[in-house]
Amino acid sequence: MEWRMVLPSDTWKKALGAGEWSVGRLSAEADRLGQRIVLVGGAVRDHLLGLPIGDLDLAVEGDAIRLARAVVQKYGGDIRIQADFGTAKWMPKSDDSPGKCGVGIDLASARRETYAAPAALPKVSAATLEEDLARRDFSCNAMAVSMNAGSFGELIDPFGGRADLEAGVIRALHRTSFDDDPTRMWRAARFAGRYGFQVESETQQWIADAQLRGSLAALGLERLGQEVGRLLEEPRALEELRVAQRLGLTRNICKALDHRQKWLGLVEKAQLAWSEHGQGLVSQADVLWLAVALSIPLDRRKAMVRMIPGGKQLQSRWIDGPEALCQSMKGLGRLKRRSSVGRRLERLDLVSVVAGFSMVSGPRARDWLAWWIGEGRHIET
Repeated sequence: MEWRMVLPSDTWKKALGAGEWSVGRLSAEADRLGQRIVLVGGAVRDHLLGLPIGDLDLAVEGDAIRLARAVVQKYGGDIRIQADFGTAKWMPKSDDSPGKCGVGIDLASARRETYAAPAALPKVSAATLEEDLARRDFSCNAMAVSMNAGSFGELIDPFGGRADLEAGVIRALHRTSFDDDPTRMWRAARFAGRYGFQVESETQQWIADAQLRGSLAALGLERLGQEVGRLLEEPRALEELRVAQRLGLTRNICKALDHRQKWLGLVEKAQLAWSEHGQGLVSQADVLWLAVALSIPLDRRKAMVRMIPGGKQLQSRWIDGPEALCQSMKGLGRLKRRSSVGRRLERLDLVSVVAGFSMVSGPRARDWLAWWIGEGRHIET
């Protein structure tokens, strides 16, 4: 049963922040064209959790591309169109909204999706808003808020997403969800770890069943790497990896990650080192990729190298970095001269030096690493 309630309009206008001008113009044009327009997805979820809203995604019951063209004709700016999926992005010119903003807005026609096979691109067709919400991954992401003038602020929640947020659970909408899109397994781990939620028991069983059917294996190394990479960028990456391990997902990277807790300890130390010494200098995800690699045998790393996003430099570090790092960290705390430390560490890139904190325990070795990051790497020899 669809649950509707009206939330205070001032609350939603404030939540839109810099996007209020852009959304307001789109909503006015949607009303003129007789189209239903709603805010969907993560923006609704995060606002109900009391968190700042990031990207703004609007769904249109009707033709989103027609709406985008109409708003550009009236207010200017540019649009990017993907006709196959019925989507458009409107990018107002900054001088179109003096003193406010010209925030880009993503628009999508409400659609249903069918999948010919696990991990295949979906075949899309026009649908109602309710059908569009039913194709989404989890109940907390299957809510919408009306942006039309006559119903502004109305929450549309057909699958109990708000109740699940209050209960702190991640719940899939149907049992074949993870066959349709196996990336949702990693997304479940990411959301659960990010918000400190639990993956609902039936959803856990559906994930396990989909893995037995080989759905995650059908994803391919590149798409698997994209999902893991997104997780490794998150502030609560360690908690999200713990959820992924409990769900049995990390065995798709390497079976050793299911049976050894040591690797999570290395990730924890590496993330702390990044926050203390590497933030602003290197990517957290790059440091954590290397921390994960430290627990994986060389032959397995070579077999999985296409999983690593970011090009040849990152892939080379994935393959060769663990051995080079182990060799450089061995006996580091016993060195007494800066020149000796410089010769030892100049063989490593900055990502590897930051990750080195996960492998040393003595204060002298840690001091040498901190010195190298702050001063030593700038000294010409």
